[in-house]
Amino acid sequence: MLEGKPVKHAVSVSEMAKNIGLSRQRLNQLIRQGKMPKPDKDVNSNRPFFTHEKQKVCVRPAKNLLGASVSLVVFRNLKEDR
Repeated sequence: MLEGKPVKHAVSVSEMAKNIGLSRQRLNQLIRQGKMPKPDKDVNSNRPFFTHEKQKVCVRPAKNLLGASVSLVVFRNLKEDR
């Protein structure tokens, strides 16, 4: 998925956010705005997760610095802010 990262069948919202360099809160905000896909929910636990296909969709806007709706999205590198 991302360079040097192993591909997983499914990842949590927190792990997806970390993989694309966002906070969990910012990823959830982009999901609510329709700029990132909504995660699926586990049938047993109701926990949200991103399938492999949705992971690819999330990485595309992060790499291009554009949201899925083609509106500009600003990404900050959390490590540089510290």
